[in-house]
Amino acid sequence: MTRILVTGASGNVGRELLDQLGQLPAADVRAFSRRTGGDLSRPESLRDALDGVD
Repeated sequence: MTRILVTGASGNVGRELLDQLGQLPAADVRAFSRRTGGDLSRPESLRDALDGVD
């Protein structure tokens, strides 16, 4: 199974991308955004989100 992380998931493009990727049968899609506590300038906030991502 392919694991995909979408950053900026709450934005216009991110939301559309999540919808489209969610239709793939063999993909585990994760969403990441500042609203859920993610901050690209703080690497420690990425650790769990990136675990196992292809």
